[in-house]
Amino acid sequence: MSEPIRVGQIVGTHGLKGHVKVEPLTDFVERMEVGHRLRVKNDWVEVLDCKWHKGRPLLLLSGYQNIDKAETLK
Repeated sequence: MSEPIRVGQIVGTHGLKGHVKVEPLTDFVERMEVGHRLRVKNDWVEVLDCKWHKGRPLLLLSGYQNIDKAETLK
C-alpha cells in the first residue's frame, strides 16, 4: 500500500460555519476542490465547500460543519 500524500496542513478556522484554513503542501490544489475526499485524523471526509482567502483555501469538511467541530482539527 502506498503512503498517503499530504496536500495541506490545517492552520486555523474561519467563520462560524466550520471552514478551516489550509496551508497547501502540494502544487495540485485541485485535490482540495468540492467533492474530493481527504483523510483527516485517520478518517475520510468530503470537501463540501472550497473558497480562497489571502492565498489559502478555506475548506468545509463533512462531519466538521460547525466552529466547535472545526476547532478540534487545529
